[in-house]
Amino acid sequence: MKSKLFPVGLCFFFLGCSVLKSTQDSLCSEIDENAISIDLSNKGLEAIPECIFDTKSARFLNISNNSIERIPEKIDQLSLLSFFECENNNLSALPESFTSLFKMVNLKLQRNRIKTLPKNMSNFKELNSLNVNHNELTELPEDIFSLESLEEILGYHNPIKSLPECKSKNTKLFWIGLSDGEIKSIPKSFYLLEQLEYLNLTNNQITSVPDELGRLKKLKTLDLTGNPISEKEKERIINLLPNTVVKI
Repeated sequence: MKSKLFPVGLCFFFLGCSVLKSTQDSLCSEIDENAISIDLSNKGLEAIPECIFDTKSARFLNISNNSIERIPEKIDQLSLLSFFECENNNLSALPESFTSLFKMVNLKLQRNRIKTLPKNMSNFKELNSLNVNHNELTELPEDIFSLESLEEILGYHNPIKSLPECKSKNTKLFWIGLSDGEIKSIPKSFYLLEQLEYLNLTNNQITSVPDELGRLKKLKTLDLTGNPISEKEKERIINLLPNTVVKI
């Protein structure tokens, strides 16, 4: 139980700090420093235990459903980390060192308070899936659509206002889900997403789509439900994409 008289963050409340340290010590005693997979979900943690940064062989780390507010810069010591699950915590940002995790394949950050993603996302050469649903992002990194291994981006329920341009062809990305935001337009350069099959932009502020979208031959579903699109524009979009299921 936290003291109402003293700030727990300064460890004046002896019992509370002892319990926290005891919990971390107990967890650390169970973790082999050569562990490949570490599951610390639902442990009531407010910080990542220090011993985790000594597990140099770790490839899977799950810290979901805790109360963690910060990831230390030294997260980059886990150089083999490939799967990182941090769902339902209190993160507002990721450290810049995070993009030094060059082996990252699957990144789950949904249900936090993240306002920005780190620069240099292009370092994630092997990133396959990014989930940032239910955060506070207002934009996506400029190079997000150029990640050569990325197959899906999930960013539902973020106040994203605009989408970055595609700077080069992407031969893997097939799923984009960015509903319930504040997006006003779709970049013309989206035609470079040659493998795109599913584009969900429901409940945004889009009024039209560029003609270039008609070049997406593999697009199976375009969902624009809940956008302020005129009847005339709806008809144009349907004609533009005759082989796509268009939901408006």
